[in-house]
Amino acid sequence: MILNKHLQSRLMLEAAFNLEGMRPQIAFEGQSVRTILSLVAAGMEWAVIPSSAVRVQPTLRVMSLGQPIQMKLTLIWSHAIAATPMLAEFQAQVTANRG
Repeated sequence: MILNKHLQSRLMLEAAFNLEGMRPQIAFEGQSVRTILSLVAAGMEWAVIPSSAVRVQPTLRVMSLGQPIQMKLTLIWSHAIAATPMLAEFQAQVTANRG
């Protein structure tokens, strides 16, 4: 079981599988983590979900799959408007943190 392919966490998970050369057989796609958790708790197979969605339940076993999958973010803004002081400050902080 896995989240619907229109959700960002699903896209990130597929990218991680691809990097590892894995091609999972997906039996069920769900829109809701809660639904997937309920199905797994009822004994209907297993699932891969974001760690942030896991709530401790006595009927579930949990195994971390390693390092978090990270998403690269991009800052964008329009050429049509002047950079605001807030934008300039944010850019300076990002640049300083890279150094």
